[in-house]
Amino acid sequence: MEPKQKNVVYRGFQPKDMASLAHIIVDTWQFCQYFKTAAAAQHYGCLYLADCLLHATFTQVAEVDGKAAGIIIGADYRKKRTSIRYLLSRTFHFLCLIPSIMSLPKYPPDNYNEISHEMDEICPEKGDTEITLFILHPDCRGLGVGSTLFHALTENFKATHVPRCYVHTDTVCTYRFYERHGMNLLQERKTNIAYAGQKNVTMFLYGAEY
Repeated sequence: MEPKQKNVVYRGFQPKDMASLAHIIVDTWQFCQYFKTAAAAQHYGCLYLADCLLHATFTQVAEVDGKAAGIIIGADYRKKRTSIRYLLSRTFHFLCLIPSIMSLPKYPPDNYNEISHEMDEICPEKGDTEITLFILHPDCRGLGVGSTLFHALTENFKATHVPRCYVHTDTVCTYRFYERHGMNLLQERKTNIAYAGQKNVTMFLYGAEY
């Protein structure tokens, strides 16, 4: 029997997508292991997504069979844009997480961000535009959805005269995707960070010119 054809629609992010995309974030990076309840993990997923949307200048969602199943977000920091909506959303979900955070024996490794910042500092040629989030439900991988999302982002960058962009990724993610789509490896850092079932994660900084 042939698999059912998926109906895919591409559009900008809508607030109704928050829950579905947060769930994908939590599952992909296994954030449930840090929280005692699924509700707390979902709040963290929403906080993570709101943080990625905070300075967004471009979003493209893949809606599959009526449900958000993937997203790519670009932030052109030259425009100094901050969304009040997502600032409030991030604050709300953080406040909901406070009881869980206080009781956690271990929290997701915050030195990940510190290392990312160090990589940024020594690589100014990366530019001022970041891909802050690129995530896809596993059922949609291999169908060309990710490539379509990425193409929409790069076409927007060209149309808005973004000279360069960068993305932080690591060995937990499908990082080779960026090489296959024309991005160059700018920095690589081996770490002792462990998350999503992988130890000694290697972090990468990729960049591209347009």
